[in-house]
Formats: sequence, structure tokens, C-alpha cells
Amino acid sequence: MSRLRFFDPYYARLGLSPGAGDAEIKSAYRRLAKQYHPDRSGTSDTREDFIAVNQAYEMLLKRDLVIRQALSRLKSKKAQAAKGGHRADRRRKDMAAEARYRAEKHAEMPFERFAKTPIYRTAMVVNSVFDYVAIGVGVLMVIAPIGRYFSDMTRLAAKGEEPDFHAVPIFIGLCFLYGVWYFRKNV
Repeated sequence: MSRLRFFDPYYARLGLSPGAGDAEIKSAYRRLAKQYHPDRSGTSDTREDFIAVNQAYEMLLKRDLVIRQALSRLKSKKAQAAKGGHRADRRRKDMAAEARYRAEKHAEMPFERFAKTPIYRTAMVVNSVFDYVAIGVGVLMVIAPIGRYFSDMTRLAAKGEEPDFHAVPIFIGLCFLYGVWYFRKNV
């Protein structure tokens, strides 16, 4: 089965490879919306880029709906053709036009007001959840070897043995936490 290419330009606009997941889409959208919002960038040259980013984000969020509607239209078109009739439906293009219209409205808003819109807040929530999960993983990577060392220390002390201390997972966990902090600070 061949891959659906209709959404490829939208992925490209967000700087993603086709088939990227929702978390990647929302993270890229949040970063680009901040970068291109005319109020934030300081120039009106970024208005079209901001509109294109918003339109791409909205179309990718609704890609399942677009596909379902296309399949429904195809079934309807086949049924019409079987009856001898033909009906043109432009719903997919209408959705893209509606997304562009909303993006143009967002481009006119000050960034502080735009940051409170549902489309931007959704991206922020997903990004924050991802950050907290990443921080939790990093903390576990640091705490688990330390906890294991102390657990082994009490268990092996009765036998007169010394437990092994594993510093590499702690170092990797600290590097992981630094990476999360660094990218969170710079995005």
C-alpha cells in the first residue's frame, strides 16, 4: 500500500519528516509559532510563514478526519457513478482554507493573546508533559543506581562483601537531565 502524500507539504512546513507523531508535530509547531509570530519576531515579513505554520499544524492535527472524509467522498462518488451521476466535493480544500483563515486571524493578534488560544495551549501542554516525563526518566536514571547500591550494601554487609557502585548510569542520567534542561531553555 502506498503512503498518502497529501500531508507531506504540511510536514515539510513544520520541518518534520512525513509520518512524524503528534508530540513531534506539537513541539515543532510551538517552536515555529514563537519564531514566526509577527508580534514576537519584530517584523511583518514573518506573517506568511506564521500563517503557513498554523495551517500546517491544524491540517496535521485533523489528518485522520481528512482521511475519513476523503474515504467517505470516494464511497459516495463510486455510488453516484454506479447510478450514473457525478458530484464534486471540495471539503478537503475547504478545510485547508478554513485553517488558513484562522491562521491569518492568529497572525493579527499580539503574541500574548495568541499564546492563550486553544491551538497554541494544546501544543504547550503536550510539550510540558513530554518535558516532565523526560525529567522523570533522568531522575530515575540517577536515583536507581544509588538506591540499588544502598540496598546491596545492607544485604551484602551481613556476608562481609562490598557492593559494586555503578557510576556510568548516574553520569548518563545527569547528562540526560542536562540535555532536557538545555533544550527546554533554548526552545
